[in-house]
Amino acid sequence: MIIRERLDRIYAALGETFTQDHSKFGALVTPQPWGVRVTFDGGLSQPQRVNAAMQAVFHVAHLRDHLKPWACDHGCSPDDLDTAMRSSLALRVIVDLADRDKHGGSPRSRGHSGRDPRLTHVARGIRSTGGSALPIVRLAIGPSDVTAPEFAADAAAVISGPVFDSAGERIGDLNDLLTEALRVLEEVLTRWQAQGPSASV
Repeated sequence: MIIRERLDRIYAALGETFTQDHSKFGALVTPQPWGVRVTFDGGLSQPQRVNAAMQAVFHVAHLRDHLKPWACDHGCSPDDLDTAMRSSLALRVIVDLADRDKHGGSPRSRGHSGRDPRLTHVARGIRSTGGSALPIVRLAIGPSDVTAPEFAADAAAVISGPVFDSAGERIGDLNDLLTEALRVLEEVLTRWQAQGPSASV
């Protein structure tokens, strides 16, 4: 039950950074001398966007800490988590981002990833969700105003940002890294559950 509640909190935190509800995309259309500017911050300030992103980072990063004692109590091997950590750059980067934010700086050892990652330029934008139909955006431009855009097909509003290492090399996109890190941990949990009823969450 404790792990199930922890997973529900993770999904809730990720849900604050991702929505496919077009009515919640929060488009802001601003006329410009050269045309129009469309942003999708959803009314969120920059600190609010960063906070939402980091809450998701914290929850995914600390799931490992909750899974280890749970594994010991349910006859599973906590070493599986260490193996997962070594095999997944995404998981190591997410843990490093959480540690960096918690401790207020770079770790001496450059973190678990060895790359001292940092999150930059957190924004909220529209992204294709990989469905069968390409996203379509429609804007109606009149003589004196521009209507809010209408969307069709598979798209989502996502809070994310690029993650760079200490050398300025891009590691990846935060949303992609979070998704992959959580997938790795869920795979470990699935293997444990397959061992029998005692490992049920």
